[in-house]
Amino acid sequence: MDPVISNPPPRPFLWKIVILSHELLHMMMMTSCSSHSMLYFVTSVSEPGQQVPQFSYVGFVNDQEFVFYNASTKRYLPKVPWISQVEKDDPDYWERNTLYAQGHERSFRDHLATLAKYYNQSGGSHQLQK
Repeated sequence: MDPVISNPPPRPFLWKIVILSHELLHMMMMTSCSSHSMLYFVTSVSEPGQQVPQFSYVGFVNDQEFVFYNASTKRYLPKVPWISQVEKDDPDYWERNTLYAQGHERSFRDHLATLAKYYNQSGGSHQLQK
């Protein structure tokens, strides 16, 4: 006798999630006329060069670089005038994000060294990016 293969019964809670997701998407479309994107690129290299810092943390909004931090500056800095105004609402913004980026710099440097040891790759240039 052949085994009978049947589809599992529909799960009502999944349908509720789908319906709620659809309603949320519809509400977002009704309230938002345009969308924006924000991306951060965090990069650490084992052998920096003249044009390549050992560590960089760069933020983009809609493909426009708006903030950056690197191992040379050691500061989280604005790249466009409009982001400088954030200080009015949040006076600690630049210092807090500088400390955050410095923490990432230490962490990435440690991770890069650990990976090089783990894979027995002590020579050459290595890169870790998130």
